[in-house]
Amino acid sequence: VNKMKEKYIEFWKHKLTNSSKLTFLSSFKTEYKVEPYLSLIKNPKTRRSFTQFRISNHKLQIEYGRYQNIPREERTCKLCDSGEIEDEFHFSFACQKYTHLRDNSDPILKTIFDLNITNESKQKLLKHTMISNDPVIINLFSEFITACFANRENSLRSTEQNTVG
Repeated sequence: VNKMKEKYIEFWKHKLTNSSKLTFLSSFKTEYKVEPYLSLIKNPKTRRSFTQFRISNHKLQIEYGRYQNIPREERTCKLCDSGEIEDEFHFSFACQKYTHLRDNSDPILKTIFDLNITNESKQKLLKHTMISNDPVIINLFSEFITACFANRENSLRSTEQNTVG
């Protein structure tokens, strides 16, 4: 049984590191284990949204564009004028569309967003947040991600209606 488990974990690590779909997840997930956030986030909707964010099971352009054969560098954010690729980092830390959500977030989370550090450091901070076992940080950040997804969906729906109508 242990040999089978070791083989499976080896297979899992290979899939994780060699999958273009799992680029974000593989940047912070290094161990085959149950993640703490699964028991820390009590709200099922928030937990689901956060899980989708972590495993790139969402409709951000970085993922959605894969299925439309759009080159990676052309999967830019449709909600702001930055010209940046709409990936998990842009979505959570950089997109101007969610500035009001960042500005009005809990003081603990706002402090993280307002840190005057480089984007590279903020990307490391995002990865650290993804593996945190701090219930306060995990719950605040997962609620923020859920609010951003809802805001994004409403904005895109409104844009589509204005285009059609």
